Amino acid sequence: MEVSLKILVISDTHLGKTRWNGLGDRVFQRAFTLASESEFDVILHCGDIVEPKTEVSLEKGLEIFSQIPGKHHLWVAGNNDIEWTFGKSEIWQYTEVFSELIESFGIHLLDEYPKIIGEYAFAGNYCFPDLSLWKPSIFKEEKYAQSFEELYTKTNEFHIKRLRTTVNEMFTWSQNHFHSGLRMLGKELKKVIISHTVPSTELIIYGESARYDHVNAFMGWDDSKSKKPLHTYDNVILQLCGHTHRHKVVKREGYCDLINVSSKIEGEQPWVFEV
Repeated sequence: MEVSLKILVISDTHLGKTRWNGLGDRVFQRAFTLASESEFDVILHCGDIVEPKTEVSLEKGLEIFSQIPGKHHLWVAGNNDIEWTFGKSEIWQYTEVFSELIESFGIHLLDEYPKIIGEYAFAGNYCFPDLSLWKPSIFKEEKYAQSFEELYTKTNEFHIKRLRTTVNEMFTWSQNHFHSGLRMLGKELKKVIISHTVPSTELIIYGESARYDHVNAFMGWDDSKSKKPLHTYDNVILQLCGHTHRHKVVKREGYCDLINVSSKIEGEQPWVFEV
């Protein structure tokens, strides 16, 4: 007998951010309502639970997330979540810091290792960007890089000074960690894979402004150019991401859809999937 899983998904809630009219509070409230009315096997957060440097700590955000009714609570870290660890540890150790933090909340951090639930496997990672989603802007503003070489040099200088590592090192480390977890999973397991950042140029909008075109560099990476794109692993039935605050579904012939589950300030979340 085939068993299905019911999944409630939220992302990019940025609890504590005041200028988005309480987006995070509204999304969490709707999640509580939905999960109280129907039983969910998995409650999944795709990253950026809280806004850094506000009155809402990451620990408080995780506590709120853990209280949504559901059998399993899974989390993929977002860039704003990881920023909470700056100065507390080496960037590579964010999974260790978070694992200690969530121990009392019963949350599973997918960045550390996948979670198997029956015949299903959930695998996820923040996925540090590699700047490959950047394109030269049609708008020329001196404060933004005009070439990839300039962008890479300036970004690398910042990373080395603040995080003591390079863009390529961070990207390679997170990709290797993600793929090693996927390779450990049996071929027969039905896989749901999640990244916070976006793995496709199809989820990027270019030409809105110089600033927006600049920010695109930090949205993710072009997974279609990877040696082994994530969606090509055996039995991947669902792929999710967040980060952009722009919901979109990318159809792929012969493979599962890629779904961006983040939403605009108005908010379409939470999302419900049955797999």
